[in-house]
Amino acid sequence: MVEGSLLRERLLATLSGFFGLLALLLASIGLYGSSLLQRCQPEEEIGIRMALGARARKVRWLILREAIAAVTGWCGGGVALIVARDPPGRDATL
Repeated sequence: MVEGSLLRERLLATLSGFFGLLALLLASIGLYGSSLLQRCQPEEEIGIRMALGARARKVRWLILREAIAAVTGWCGGGVALIVARDPPGRDATL
């Protein structure tokens, strides 16, 4: 009797878990693709800048600035995940 009453809840939990994992997989693929694009794009830009006579100092600063922006974005996302959590002992119900 208990088994039959929990069947719907188990099915809903299983489907929710499946779609959650699917969303995580798709988000991971998207992040990988965008980070790969960001990594490959500057190579062309650096080549064009050097061909047009850019100084090496300016090109190094460009690379450093983009690296700092990427690291800042990842760190900011990590901090946001940590801060967004509910504090321990607090009731999360509405």
